[in-house]
Amino acid sequence: MILALPEDVGDEARVLGKQVLRSGTAVGANYRAVCRARSRAEFIAKIGVVVEEADETIFWLELLAETGIVKESRLSDLLGEAKELTASLQRPSALRNLGPGTLRLNPAMAP
Repeated sequence: MILALPEDVGDEARVLGKQVLRSGTAVGANYRAVCRARSRAEFIAKIGVVVEEADETIFWLELLAETGIVKESRLSDLLGEAKELTASLQRPSALRNLGPGTLRLNPAMAP
């Protein structure tokens, strides 16, 4: 996203773009940590961090659109994916159905 910003954008655009880059990549990095959780409690705590980062990414994307820095039409797919991911990870049923083999989890997490 930040790489797609034109060279002549203002400081505000760069700051917002970097925030999207930071929070968006944190989703993937923290999700990877989820896959290596050693207990169900650790798994749930780490999923919470992923949800927070995904929600923060939504915030920055919406801010980019609302300020007119990036056209909303260019962000609609990204926003849709981020909202879908956040919603699915927040569902209690999503956490209940998780277990060994779902995300290559540690077998110690079996209910």
